[in-house]
Amino acid sequence: IVSVNEAVEHLTIPAELDGYTIYCVGLPWMADYPDQFPEMPGKLKNSLKSLTVQDGVKEIGCGAFSDCKKLTSLKLPKDLVRIGQGAFGECTSLRKVTIRDSKYITGTYIEEYAFAESVIDQICFEGHTLLGDNIFLGSRIKEVIFPKITGIRAHDMNIDRAQVGKIWVDPYVQLLEFESLGWDYKRGIVQKKVVNG
Repeated sequence: IVSVNEAVEHLTIPAELDGYTIYCVGLPWMADYPDQFPEMPGKLKNSLKSLTVQDGVKEIGCGAFSDCKKLTSLKLPKDLVRIGQGAFGECTSLRKVTIRDSKYITGTYIEEYAFAESVIDQICFEGHTLLGDNIFLGSRIKEVIFPKITGIRAHDMNIDRAQVGKIWVDPYVQLLEFESLGWDYKRGIVQKKVVNG
């Protein structure tokens, strides 16, 4: 699916449409212009409030839902392979984002700047994820949750120029590593860490 031509408030992306399997939402990354995220054409930016991507869809393309400032509700599918660069960048009203478990050994790859400059009440990592650089660059996040995931004892999170209110870590997790690459940027800020509830 590369375009939504109606100004809808509530959108469900199906796993199948007219007999075709939907693999990716959004436009493919343009290798010739690596510094530009292709925006999904259509009329969603000023109207979209809730988005459900059904199980079976594997990728959210680069810039697909960037700058959807009214988007509050986001339900991502199981077995998601990739969230592209800037896919939800500048979404400033997100309430809860859950990265669900994946049957793939690599888990979900969240590319650079996927949630950059966003405001998120809560993000929960329920499955194995591979995080690109600066996925939360300049974002404000009230709460990050790392629950118990059998077999996953370590997490890392790049918090460069991000403000995080609280991080909740299950005691099963043995290592939580933060990166703030910084140089002349403002460093990322974590206000509170809670272990074992």
